[in-house]
Amino acid sequence: MRTLVHSSAMAREMRRRYEGADIATIQLPAQIVPDAPRPEPRRPGEVVFGVFGGINYYKRIMPIVEAFIEVRSRRPNARMVIAGRSDDRLLEIEVRRIAARPELAGAIEVKTNLALDELEREMSLCDVGISLRWPTAGEMSATLMRTLGAGRPAIVSDVLQFRELDSRYCWRVTTDFDREHDSLVEIMDAIATDPERCRRAGDAARRFVEREATYRVVAEQYVEHVEHCAAHRASKQASRRHLSLGSRSVVGANLFVVRDSGEVVRGARRLAAALGDGGVDVVLAELGAPLGPARAAGERPPVTGTGDAGSPDDVALRSSTWGRGDATADEAAIQSGHDGRADAAARAARDRALVQLAEDEMDRADRDLVTRGPHVVDLYVADDVSAGRMGRLARVRRARGHRAVAVLAPSLTPLTTDYRLLLELAEHVWVAGEHGAEVAAMSTTSPVRIVPWPAAASASDAAADADVATAADVRATAEGTAGRPCEFLAVVDEGTGVAYANPFAVVDAFRAAVPSHERGRVARLTVAFGGSGARPESSARLTEELARVQGRVVFDPSPEKLRALLGASDVVVSLHRAEPLGLVMADAMASGKVVVATAWSALDGHTSGGDSCLVGYEVREVTDADFYLDAGSGSPPGTGYLWLEPDTSGAARWMRRLAADPALRARIGARARKTAEKVLLPAVVSSEGRAALAGLVTTTRPADEAFEILSHLP
Repeated sequence: MRTLVHSSAMAREMRRRYEGADIATIQLPAQIVPDAPRPEPRRPGEVVFGVFGGINYYKRIMPIVEAFIEVRSRRPNARMVIAGRSDDRLLEIEVRRIAARPELAGAIEVKTNLALDELEREMSLCDVGISLRWPTAGEMSATLMRTLGAGRPAIVSDVLQFRELDSRYCWRVTTDFDREHDSLVEIMDAIATDPERCRRAGDAARRFVEREATYRVVAEQYVEHVEHCAAHRASKQASRRHLSLGSRSVVGANLFVVRDSGEVVRGARRLAAALGDGGVDVVLAELGAPLGPARAAGERPPVTGTGDAGSPDDVALRSSTWGRGDATADEAAIQSGHDGRADAAARAARDRALVQLAEDEMDRADRDLVTRGPHVVDLYVADDVSAGRMGRLARVRRARGHRAVAVLAPSLTPLTTDYRLLLELAEHVWVAGEHGAEVAAMSTTSPVRIVPWPAAASASDAAADADVATAADVRATAEGTAGRPCEFLAVVDEGTGVAYANPFAVVDAFRAAVPSHERGRVARLTVAFGGSGARPESSARLTEELARVQGRVVFDPSPEKLRALLGASDVVVSLHRAEPLGLVMADAMASGKVVVATAWSALDGHTSGGDSCLVGYEVREVTDADFYLDAGSGSPPGTGYLWLEPDTSGAARWMRRLAADPALRARIGARARKTAEKVLLPAVVSSEGRAALAGLVTTTRPADEAFEILSHLP
């Protein structure tokens, strides 16, 4: 059974409550509401705010009214309509009492008991809707979707389910009651002074509903989910006709990854090995170093984005999905495949043009991969660097009958524009953890599935050989580590930028945690630093900082040396700003080591307070200055992207406790190993990945075939 919900926030909560349940997200549909004729000409400076739906306390009606009154004191031609069902009679009476004040001169209208067409008319007559919601259970708003379908932007609460909507036409207000009023007034006042911005935002809102949320579009998504469920229950006859997982069938996939992506390629190899051990026939194809596109620069206009989220002026209004809003309506229709105005021949011609464009822009090194692999399903492992390249390959291969699954390792929020093409083509999206699922859900309507990156075979073998820890085991481990320094280890992968891995925060935390007279005797810090030749300034700075805390740096460790360092460590520390894979942390947990880490990584949803030491963080915008030590190994991704700033003082507190308490290290390490056995070992990941692939292998996409499957149900 598959459960469908309308927001990733609700999906995450359902997965937490019902472990193992098949939960998927689907858009809440809405119809396109035509513009209604205005009963009278618009007055100069007139702006109409609309509040629609149930009149109740959690829709924040009174704060909205108070904010409007302040805005109207400066904008005398501002008006507001509150239209909907009276859920709270006392609240309705209070709002009507305020609306009747003489000084407001009828600027606030309250309308209840409206028919649907009357409600939609009010939506089309307003300039912007207001749909606040706090507290919330993660539910999506039907009236909000109708407002967008009417071509009107909206002011919404900054809650998870609304963050999935594009910030070009959904402007968010904090849920902090102390700041809510000022935030709301600021946005309402800005709208009143810029009607053209409001109009453009409304046009973008309507295009979104046309492409992704009409009843027809969402019905097609429902059919695909029905296909998935029906295929799993189909009779033997139907199963044979639809490539079931019977004894004579093979579950297989072609897996593509760029060889020069550092930790990403190691994660892809681990995933391929795990799936193979689980009975999936995996053909691994590694893309070599880029040679440049087949076409000359400037021959054709680019379809995919540049990776920049827009100019500084656009940051506040950028798309939460792609960070840009400059696609034309025709481009959007081509990319989404929902241009109802074009006939089949025109759409086919456009598809051929897009495939040709992808072939022209495809790197010459990838040409031989167009026909690589015997399987229909392709897995594309993509990070911020390789996403655009994978998207072009997927476009060309799909034209040859292949189906795409995007396996994402994103670092930033929102996803960079380079992911756009791949996600448009992907039928399913895999991510490693819950936060990654949230970020992906902001950028795709395809099902998002959590499939963690597996721990290394050597680490998992140690975990598999270990008995379940008893109190005596923990005590013996603690006694074995007593009397020697607590070994802290941080790892900066060769392909990971210094700004992302943030090793200097680890040094700062160690400095705060361990007094100078205890360094080397009570605790010691080692940093394994890959790719030192490409970043000499970072290497010199790290060497200098570690010398000040009597630590050491190991440059460019081999895989064997890194395993030895991990085996000799007691605690692995990762105060990353972004961590898309978390392979070192997974290996550490599988080996029974303590992990101190920023509480947002690829392991989110797989760890808890008892098996790891999670550190708080603040979310902030990425700046050019963050990359000053990343010459040769990283670059600013553009403007408007977010990552984390970990709490080094919180990390220092954990490191101080762990250094002083071997028994605590032993207990947490034992729990970490147990968690890894449940979710991070290759056998577990293989089972999850095989189940995800099974849904694709046994499902056919055309909608009419879904009914054919249903006709064969027992």
